[in-house]
Amino acid sequence: MPMDAREIERLIKARIPDAQVTIRDLAGDGDHYAATVISATFKGKSRVQQHQLGYEALKGQMGGVLHALALQTGYATSRSMGMGLRGAKRLMDDLQIESAAGKGTSITLKKWLKAKGM
Repeated sequence: MPMDAREIERLIKARIPDAQVTIRDLAGDGDHYAATVISATFKGKSRVQQHQLGYEALKGQMGGVLHALALQTGYATSRSMGMGLRGAKRLMDDLQIESAAGKGTSITLKKWLKAKGM
């Protein structure tokens, strides 16, 4: 039986209460997810340590009810996502910045989603 995205978010937040969690179902089957977890808890920890905390939060569900989870982690130094344009570019498929004197700056981010059944 597949695992619900809300349950993944609940488990992560139970282990990492200040986490900002975004979950995406990659295949539309409830078995293949991607999670982005941002938390001050991660500050000063290596990427491996951050991922260990994230996977520990799932209480052994990986490989059982939850088949696959691609995990991206990071930390914020304030209440914002704290990832800036560099972090946004890493999460998106396309980032364009256009700037013109007297007109300001326009930032366009695009994320391509797989069609169901692909």
